[in-house]
Amino acid sequence: MTGVEIVVGAMALCIAALALALSVSLLHKRKLMASLSSLQRDTHLFSTLLQSTPDRIYFKDSKSRFIHISSSQAKGFGLSDASAAIGKSDLDFFTQEHGLQALEDEQKIMRTGNPIVGHEEKETWPDGSETWVSTTKLPLRDASGKMIGTFGVSRDITARKQAELDLQEAKEAAEAANRAKSEFLANMSHEIRTPLNGVIGMSELLFETELKPDQRDYLSTIYQSAQTLLMILNDILDLSRMESGKLELEYTAVNLREIVTSLLKTFAVQVSEKKLALLSEISSDCPPFIHADPMRLRQVLFNLLGNAVKFTHKGEIIVRVSLMEDSGNSALQFSVCDTGIGIPPEKTAMIFEAFTQVDASSTRQFGGTGLGLAISKRLVELMQGKIWLESELGRGTKLFFSVPLSRSGAAQKTGPILAPMKQVASC
Repeated sequence: MTGVEIVVGAMALCIAALALALSVSLLHKRKLMASLSSLQRDTHLFSTLLQSTPDRIYFKDSKSRFIHISSSQAKGFGLSDASAAIGKSDLDFFTQEHGLQALEDEQKIMRTGNPIVGHEEKETWPDGSETWVSTTKLPLRDASGKMIGTFGVSRDITARKQAELDLQEAKEAAEAANRAKSEFLANMSHEIRTPLNGVIGMSELLFETELKPDQRDYLSTIYQSAQTLLMILNDILDLSRMESGKLELEYTAVNLREIVTSLLKTFAVQVSEKKLALLSEISSDCPPFIHADPMRLRQVLFNLLGNAVKFTHKGEIIVRVSLMEDSGNSALQFSVCDTGIGIPPEKTAMIFEAFTQVDASSTRQFGGTGLGLAISKRLVELMQGKIWLESELGRGTKLFFSVPLSRSGAAQKTGPILAPMKQVASC
């Protein structure tokens, strides 16, 4: 090979190497440009997020000093430029109490690597104001995974928290007003009952004197009116006591048959005047004595039976007592069934509410305060029982209540199990 040929070959090799180098350089430049473009795009997106989001975003170093914050966070701090927060901590903006708590939370994240998610946090400011945020704080790591700080997102929930506080204050004020009302009713009922008892007592004394027929008739009206007013006052007093939590039950041994029999006698005249049949039956497996509050048990039965007599014009009223088992526990079930006017289905849910009657118009046919069933419901609940009803408009109503069966030492004394009273067909 001649010298010329050798030189030409060497030049060709140099040209090829140069071309290859230029090609590699161009490829590297293109990759570099693509990476730079991607970085610029990501930086723009990140910057847009920090400038536009209403939530507060912040990044902190390992000593809980700010290294970057969003525009919303800067605005919250009262800064015109987010960069003014760099190098500062929460202690530079909040009270010491809140700043130290935030520092403790972030240092715990640094130690454990566990985030704090959705934590509701009260922020206290040097001017005495308070704000609330729902905040999430997470560990900040570098590209190698090393923990280098923390970052977080906080959303202002001050308006919601204030609404919750206002609602709680309103609830407490309403409860206080309700207690004051109950105490007022209780006091007024006592004050009114004192002179009313005087009216009833003097009326009873007057009945024992010589009176003309018309005078006796007038006195009878006074006496009956006073008794009715006393009954209303007693209902209001009971309701106020229950609402204020001051009504307590007094348990003793109670003769079940005597309770039922005495109630039937109480309504005998009214039932006779309306030509109704008043019947009762007590299941043979019911104990003769039970452990109960006799006055309150009688009151519940009296209210249910009185309701039945009031709204029944023909047919019969039946009082039943039976023993029932529920999950191994014994309970007594009482029922008062009538063939009266019944209750529309849409009214049954409100029948146990205070001051409520099925007919609430000013010209309603039936009187009363509408407290009887409301009081009965609360008394049954005090006895750890439940009360309910079944009714069909125009065909009658069945009112039920059950109470747990508890026997005291006195209630366990020997005696015959109550034989059923007159058996009747199911109402």
